[in-house]
Amino acid sequence: LEKLGWLDRNGQIEPGTTKKLLSNRLVMVVPKNSAMSIGSPADLLRPDVIKIALAEPSTVPAGIYAREFLEGEGIWERISSKIVPVANVRATLATVGWGNVDVGIVYRTDAAISDEVKIVYEVPGEKGPDITYLAALVKDSKNIKTAHDLLEFVSGDDARKIFETYGFIFLQ
Repeated sequence: LEKLGWLDRNGQIEPGTTKKLLSNRLVMVVPKNSAMSIGSPADLLRPDVIKIALAEPSTVPAGIYAREFLEGEGIWERISSKIVPVANVRATLATVGWGNVDVGIVYRTDAAISDEVKIVYEVPGEKGPDITYLAALVKDSKNIKTAHDLLEFVSGDDARKIFETYGFIFLQ
């Protein structure tokens, strides 16, 4: 979002072509064979939830989003000792999948492609961060016709089916 804004402010985006294309959500995952259930963020306070993995909450977008969400729920300070920060979302999935932690917080799209975890809680759109993916045409594209065709395709019904298969929320 920030980089596209910079391009737009500097006259690099073809006017009228910016589209909010996709969205994503945060989810809580557990190992595939775990019996643990999470019905709300407050369940992370339970004594049986000992370790919670998430991408580094000070530098990685997914971790920053997770921390902001948990702060908004008023539980970050009370669970911070349970947090196991890892390098990124894929490392979070691996850590959960191997059973090294009880719960992880990742993007829905990443959870959708893992065979090692299952989603036990999805952060509601109105409570979670605004995770939006934009698309636009760059003004000086060498092949503007092909770029336009690609933008049309990713905005259409065929692409919608593909994106939704991988857990994205289609905004077009």
